[in-house]
Amino acid sequence: MVINEIHYNPDIKTERVEFIELVNNSTVNVNISGWQFTKGLAYTVPSNTTLTPGQYLVIAQDSAQFQTKFGFAPFGQFTGSLSNSGDTVRLTDARSI
Repeated sequence: MVINEIHYNPDIKTERVEFIELVNNSTVNVNISGWQFTKGLAYTVPSNTTLTPGQYLVIAQDSAQFQTKFGFAPFGQFTGSLSNSGDTVRLTDARSI
C-alpha cells in the first residue's frame, strides 16, 4: 500500500479540499480494514475494505466540497487538516495499533 498523493495546499484557500490518495501497488488484494492515519490527520478505514491490485482510495477533508471540485465522491472524510508548511502523515495497519 502506498500513499500516492497528498493534496495539502488547495489553490483556493477557503476550499476544504485537502485529500490523501492510497493505491494498492501490489499484485494481491489487501485488506485495509481498521488501518488508521495516526499523525497529521485522523481517519480509520471501515471494516470490510479491501483494495484490489492497482485500486485507488481517496479520503478527503470535506466530502461535499471535494466532490464539487473534482467530480467524484471520495471514499471517506478525515478529521483535521494538513499543514502547508510541513507535516508528518502516518498510516498504521490494524496489526500495529
